Amino acid sequence: MVIVRNNFSNLLLGFFILALTVSSLVSEFFQAPIISSRQLSRYQFLFSSEEIDKVNSVKLKTELGNFSLSKSNNTWVLKEPRTIDANSQIINEMLSSLKEIKIKRIFPKDQINLINFSLEKPIVELTLSPLKEKTRSLSFGLVNPIDKSTYMTFSNEDVIYHITLYNFNFEKVDIASLVDSRIFNFNVADISSLNIKDRNNNERINFNFKDNNWYDNKTLLDTEKVQNYLKEILSINTKFILDKRDEETQKDIDRYLEKPLYSITMTLKSGEKVDYQITSLIRSIKDVKVEERQNFLISASNRQHPFLVSKSNYKLFYKKTRHFKARNFKKFIY
Repeated sequence: MVIVRNNFSNLLLGFFILALTVSSLVSEFFQAPIISSRQLSRYQFLFSSEEIDKVNSVKLKTELGNFSLSKSNNTWVLKEPRTIDANSQIINEMLSSLKEIKIKRIFPKDQINLINFSLEKPIVELTLSPLKEKTRSLSFGLVNPIDKSTYMTFSNEDVIYHITLYNFNFEKVDIASLVDSRIFNFNVADISSLNIKDRNNNERINFNFKDNNWYDNKTLLDTEKVQNYLKEILSINTKFILDKRDEETQKDIDRYLEKPLYSITMTLKSGEKVDYQITSLIRSIKDVKVEERQNFLISASNRQHPFLVSKSNYKLFYKKTRHFKARNFKKFIY
């Protein structure tokens, strides 16, 4: 009986020593946070919505590359590695994800924690300006998939933040996702009017949205037909964007745009007007490999560079307003 009790006591003592050892190792590996979760209740979010909304410059560094973007007139432009219109939707999603980040704990920023939390060689580096009225650089490190959290630090602060995981794949951002390759970069629901004229200034299309209907001046148009047509226009794709142009290439482009075959004006419900020039079929452009008379150019007043487009899209500009008039009766087939 004494032997059994001694064994049981030794077993308890062994577990106690093991627990102390594990606790000691954990404390050594992850230093205790400076501020506890309870004390952080007054901090909660890492950034306020107002702070993020003021950001007009973003620099992103990942394994896929270095990217620099700037915002002007509510439009984002990629500055590096190329100067080209950026996908504002992606940039806005990126910044919006920062608004949702919550602080869980705060750790001291020392060499041990920098290594343990993968911040010595961060997964993502982000520079935002202005943020809290100055330029601030953020580094994101180790991701914990179990509790969906990660660790980040500011370059000018001596602490490491244990935060909730951002709801955006910064690591997968590449130049293809950042470039806005759309010619018409809005939706049908954004349009309040469309006007298309030929090179002789003859009006071919005149759509105006009013009281949930489409009109040609006062003539009611078929809403479904108009919306389908607008979807086709907005879905025109480019073969490539002519963002790299020397002086001779620009002269060739200007020559085609000088006398456009069609001119388009779209007015958005926001009040913004966007003008487009549609060229005739092009024969050649310096330093651009194109088949003769198989493509045309589209330039837009809200975009930096012209687009090369296949001639198969030409058919969309042949239509006239009369093709969209509403019928006052329905035909029945018996």
